[in-house]
Amino acid sequence: MSRLLTLLNAYGLNDMAITSTTFANRPAASAATDKIYYFSDIGGGTLFISNGSVWKPLGRCFLASSAVASATLSGTTTETTFVTVNVPGGLMTANGSLQITCTNSGNNSANSKTLRIRLGGASGTVFLQAGSTTLISQQATAIITNRNAQNSQFGMSAGSAGYGQSSGAGVTGAIDTSADTTLVITGQLQSAGAGEEMTLLRHMVELIIP
Repeated sequence: MSRLLTLLNAYGLNDMAITSTTFANRPAASAATDKIYYFSDIGGGTLFISNGSVWKPLGRCFLASSAVASATLSGTTTETTFVTVNVPGGLMTANGSLQITCTNSGNNSANSKTLRIRLGGASGTVFLQAGSTTLISQQATAIITNRNAQNSQFGMSAGSAGYGQSSGAGVTGAIDTSADTTLVITGQLQSAGAGEEMTLLRHMVELIIP
């Protein structure tokens, strides 16, 4: 509740009636036009407002954010999950987006170290696949957008770092975001040999609702 009071004061809403609940227990947006709710399970607690059609966060909404480095990945060539982020069903609207920014490090060698971002779990659609051999540090961004439907996504070419030009086609997905799903950030080494490693240094996952 102390976090709720802090948010209310920050937005000048301390004299308004705010209902605190979880996202799963929210009322339909159409039944709560102009009402503000505090969803305690979204990003550690976030204020949302209904416009009569969808629920939108008041201000920025980070589903996950950490500058604590992951355990170092080494000794295996299996794709390994660094982070799993829950995406509750209905949170991404028909035109909502997730913007994910990652910074990772690795050793300089002839073997690749690959960072991936997937929507739909550990075997879900790959929206970013950034690999390098002489990798010391890397920052990459993926933007996953629902394309006028909660089960149709698109994004930049997975082989790019998220911005700029690419000769590859964009990524399309068919993950049903009206149901609970997860976003995962993974790493994979080409070689399990001594000295081969990579570490996820930080990550941010932001929800954007137009």
